[in-house]
Amino acid sequence: MTKKGPLTKIEKFYISHNSELGAKALAGELNRTQKSVEAHIQSLESKVDTKHVSKTKTSEDAVTTTGSLMARNDRGAVTMTQAASEMSDDNRTKKQLPNSLRNDVTTIKQQ
Repeated sequence: MTKKGPLTKIEKFYISHNSELGAKALAGELNRTQKSVEAHIQSLESKVDTKHVSKTKTSEDAVTTTGSLMARNDRGAVTMTQAASEMSDDNRTKKQLPNSLRNDVTTIKQQ
């Protein structure tokens, strides 16, 4: 005797991840009617939305920032990676001394 009533969340999850088995096999495994399993598979196919497909980035669009090279975890901790450190060193400009301090700095002459 097959089960009656709506499909449970667990059964829906199982159907969505094993839909390649076919409605008849899934109905037999879950002890449900083939019609209810087919209806859920069709509802999954109709939910596939192509509006939110993201474009793949091309090499022209790819801009790597120092912030994107930082290592992050789900708790919000951020650590600077070696790649981020090297990139920040490359991007750092040499600071110019103010005019009042330029006379106080002595450079060593190379021989």
